[in-house]
Amino acid sequence: MFPSKVPRVVLLTGLVLLFLVIGTNYYLYDDDPFRPPPNSLQQQPSSPKPPAPVVPPVAGSKNEASADAGQKPPAASENEALPPPPPPPPPAAKPSGQPGAEEHKTAATPAPPAESPKFDHGDEHPPPPPNNCPTELDFLGKTGKELKLSSHVKYSRRCITPVFSADVNRNEVVNISTPLTGEGETTIDMKNCAANKLPQCIPIKLDVPKPYPKEKFNNMIFGISTGYDRLNDASSVDTFAHWMADTDAQLIALVTDMPERTAAELKALNKRFADAHINATLVRALDDSFTTSQSHFTVLVHMLNHSTPETQWYGLLDDDTFFPNLKPLSDALAKFDHQKDYYIGTLSEDFAAVRNFGYMAFGGAGAYLSSALAQKLGDNALKCIEEATAPEGDIIIRDCVYRHSKAKLTILDELWQQDLMGDPSGFFESGVRPINLHHWKSWFHLRPEKMSLASNLCGDCFLQRWRFGTDEVLSNGYSIAKYRDGLEELDLNFMEKTASNLNNGFDFSIGPFRPVIHPDAKKSFLFEDASIDDKGVLRQLYVWRGNAEIGEMDEVVELVWKK
Repeated sequence: MFPSKVPRVVLLTGLVLLFLVIGTNYYLYDDDPFRPPPNSLQQQPSSPKPPAPVVPPVAGSKNEASADAGQKPPAASENEALPPPPPPPPPAAKPSGQPGAEEHKTAATPAPPAESPKFDHGDEHPPPPPNNCPTELDFLGKTGKELKLSSHVKYSRRCITPVFSADVNRNEVVNISTPLTGEGETTIDMKNCAANKLPQCIPIKLDVPKPYPKEKFNNMIFGISTGYDRLNDASSVDTFAHWMADTDAQLIALVTDMPERTAAELKALNKRFADAHINATLVRALDDSFTTSQSHFTVLVHMLNHSTPETQWYGLLDDDTFFPNLKPLSDALAKFDHQKDYYIGTLSEDFAAVRNFGYMAFGGAGAYLSSALAQKLGDNALKCIEEATAPEGDIIIRDCVYRHSKAKLTILDELWQQDLMGDPSGFFESGVRPINLHHWKSWFHLRPEKMSLASNLCGDCFLQRWRFGTDEVLSNGYSIAKYRDGLEELDLNFMEKTASNLNNGFDFSIGPFRPVIHPDAKKSFLFEDASIDDKGVLRQLYVWRGNAEIGEMDEVVELVWKK
């Protein structure tokens, strides 16, 4: 058939080469349309993605890993042959979080993990979907991100109906049979609002004092001396607004570093106070060489210049002095004649501070001068600066009072310097009825304007206490404390010794004490946020923080106060 062997060999060789080329091309560049490439995303509408493994946050890291950030499998190389699919896992195996055979199951719910899941603490929660969400969870949903709650929380709520009475014994701790925690509890998914089933709001009636009447306090003027940054801090404006907004009381704020600030900065700060409905005036030091302590006293000169014929009382305060409401202070001062010389305040709770600095009105609680005495001190302000025996502002005030009048310190009950270091819970859980609070953004960090929102609803009920069930105590606006060993052996008349600096020097003021209770025997749901709407409904959130390292969820109790 072929005239020569040479062409036959050439043809055979060509066929072999063609076969090798086709086989190699198929092996390396498989374009089979029925098998997806390694990195393609397969659509499985009926097969949910299995839960990703939890990556616990690294302690101290700036960006903590999210619980749904499961690791992706390494992508196959473009020139790498795809391995055969793995065999299906046995029925008892938990999902690995990796795409694989488990993804192809058609079951509605993936198999549960063998171990209890861990929950994120402090992750970024997306905003809840606008529809299908219980409106009762709006407040929890809005505040959850700010509070950095875990991705799932144990949640229960109680609907409080306040029963107003003028005969409430504020010092009595009344027994309520219904517990605040446990009963009616459910798990809330903070990332999927529509999936939450709202628990029943268990109703509870509580006897509380009557609300404070709406009053104006144009008979009072307050003065502080502080730096621009501390005054411009959002928390400062918010706290001043809580007790000063729309009251007609005046605030004279001496800005110690005013010469270093631009006109635009001062104008913006003025506007912030005006927008908050605070009657505030920013002033400059009488002498730019004065220290903050000296200005703490000489702000009185500015207060006299801005006073009115109605002004009766001049309060010299620290910039972190806070009043839940001005009504108790006004009522207390009304017992004295402002046309006579009165120097009113209280001592430090620490006798060591009294021994070191003297018998005087400590500035955190405030020094309150009658109009008659204030005028005498103002007329001698510069002379009092020269005569002072120490540079502290409180001492300058005291020395000036004792040198230029016959007034002596009048102690006003329920004013507090609050010189307590460390954990202040013993103080706030003691049933105290404070006219003022202090050190809230320095010695400890609290949100007093949120804590005391209850005073807008039921007057003197802020920090009022009740027993619930057999082992719980609510300190309104601070905590729900659940005691492992019950309340039978607990003497609530004594203050728990939680502050780190408590010693015999405090016995004269706030003693005697009861021993501090170990955290294992006291589960504290601490107050973390509150809001009150235009209908007067008060919502409070009390939170127990779970241990993320062992997979504990945060626990939240929401108290809803409705008139």
